[in-house]
Amino acid sequence: MREFTGPSDPTDANSPGTFQIPLQRIISAQRKLWELGQRAFHDSLGSSNLLDDFLRWEDRIYVNELLKTQFTLNPSEIADGGSYDLNNHDSKPPRWTIEDSDLVVTRMTERNAPKFQDGNYWCLCSPEFMRHLQRDTEFRETARYPGSILVSQMTPGIGDMNPPQVNPMASQYSQGLMAGQADTYDGMAVMPTGIAYRGVRYFVSNNLPKASVTLTYTNNGGFAAGPAARNGELGIFFGPQAIAVGVGGAGPQIRLNNNDDYQRFVIAIWHMFGDWELAEERFVTVCRSYTT
Repeated sequence: MREFTGPSDPTDANSPGTFQIPLQRIISAQRKLWELGQRAFHDSLGSSNLLDDFLRWEDRIYVNELLKTQFTLNPSEIADGGSYDLNNHDSKPPRWTIEDSDLVVTRMTERNAPKFQDGNYWCLCSPEFMRHLQRDTEFRETARYPGSILVSQMTPGIGDMNPPQVNPMASQYSQGLMAGQADTYDGMAVMPTGIAYRGVRYFVSNNLPKASVTLTYTNNGGFAAGPAARNGELGIFFGPQAIAVGVGGAGPQIRLNNNDDYQRFVIAIWHMFGDWELAEERFVTVCRSYTT
């Protein structure tokens, strides 16, 4: 861009130049480069940054509504303000387990919370929350053996042969946090598949806030004894229709303006009208796994 913007005086590096390329030509070049898979020029105009900013903002708005539910759960069903004996947790802060997830599924089923089309509730969780879950011995034992049969062999195979069904959890055991998460292929976004396990499909997000909950630790194992604010990693379990979303007008739009500083710069912002509301708190359970 410097080749076209200046300086107008070759002897003065600080002399401003005059922008010589029409905005329409920039957009055309941006679109052609994007179609060819060359993203550098596209990124330089900030379009990817705008999209990332919008997605993170929208995710956080959605999460903030989910957090308004009164249905919360700590490991081992200890209420906020309650007490943990860390001798029962290997001298570590209380961590989320498969048993805790099973309890969430049971409670949400009792509350008639609907499931998504894949037959699961979904859980949006932090990387640390998922790491704690994957350390659970029950999860690890199920995922350890790639040859175990988890899918019914009644499904007809080629030539009426029923090939052995590979344990889908084996990849979660080997790939860890990377399994089932969003990725890119040749510049194209690939939707995450998540990790489906015992009625829940887990999706890892680095866009979740932290929980701060007052808990008492006994046999504290080096952590602050007595009642104190503990840092919790969030795992938000929910079903469909938990959040009501209303979007007005044409939805999210990118607006461009080059009327700035002798039209040498292109200004781009995203803009939309919308509203998000917690529609049914019974369809949500906010869970915590602790690090302090």
